[in-house]
Amino acid sequence: MKQTIKANIAGFVFNIDEDAYYMLKRYLDNIHSRFADAQEGTEIINDVEARIAEHFTEATQKKQVITKDDVNHVIEIMGNPKDFADEADDEQEEKSTKTSYKPLKRLYRDPDNSVLGGVCGGLGAYFNIDPIIVRALFIVLLIISIGTAIIVYILLWLITPKAETTAQKLEMRGQKVTVSSIEDRIKEEFSEVQDNFSKWKSSQSYRNLVNFLNEFGNRLWEILRIVLIVLGYIIGIGIIFIAFVSLAVLIVSLLSSLGMHLPHFLEFSYPWFSETIISESKLLLIGTSLIIGIPLIVIIYTGIKLIFKIPGKEKAAGITALIVWLIGILMVVFSVLELHTPY
Repeated sequence: MKQTIKANIAGFVFNIDEDAYYMLKRYLDNIHSRFADAQEGTEIINDVEARIAEHFTEATQKKQVITKDDVNHVIEIMGNPKDFADEADDEQEEKSTKTSYKPLKRLYRDPDNSVLGGVCGGLGAYFNIDPIIVRALFIVLLIISIGTAIIVYILLWLITPKAETTAQKLEMRGQKVTVSSIEDRIKEEFSEVQDNFSKWKSSQSYRNLVNFLNEFGNRLWEILRIVLIVLGYIIGIGIIFIAFVSLAVLIVSLLSSLGMHLPHFLEFSYPWFSETIISESKLLLIGTSLIIGIPLIVIIYTGIKLIFKIPGKEKAAGITALIVWLIGILMVVFSVLELHTPY
């Protein structure tokens, strides 16, 4: 009794007997080592595995387990990559693909030559004629059939699969699906893409696009800069307003706590000054006001200078503010020590 192993190939799970599994693993390891460093390597490996999965799917329609014969059959059809096959292997591959394997031509929708659904492109590839001729025939049939030919087109679109893998694109044209043909096809597609991109980069449309994107980026940056400036002004004015109101309340509170008579509209309670220990010492009251008030004055002064771009040196004003603020700290410290000194 042989042990079976579950293997995931291109998203499909197959039961493979142990001997077949290790034979397939060696083959896939060779494929991976051959194409691992190639620019198109990942796509080639994925397409080879997808093609192997298709063969195994056909084999499992008649039995449950993939055997060594099935793996040999797949290797015989797919062949070996050019760079690690010796001349004898190349001759064997050429002989086997000529004698025992005939490529099967299948109808697919061609996504690389598609206007609407790729049906005409697929029919052109299948019958080896220019897709433009097929499209012209459909237009003629559309006119002759008074529009009913569109139903045929829609049905073909629905029932015909799209050639997504390289193997399917080769089958669509009746070409042999081997490792070498998949490699050549993918390299050809990569080369076409690179050539088209190089031509497009040197075209006037590419230069127009670059100029447009540069201009758009400059305009967007100008708009963003203006928005940030306006937002900065709004935030700055808001901070200045809050600091100014806080300073005004502080001054009125200080004057009221010192017993000065204020206008009627300013006569209201300031419990945060009058009902605390600060009211016990005028020196403590003034020192606390300086500690709080000096930073508020600095905020208002600096904000106004920045918003209205008023020239002038801030060094002298800054030193003065710092000295007054330190005096306030000393007044508070002295007052606290005086209040806590027993008589």
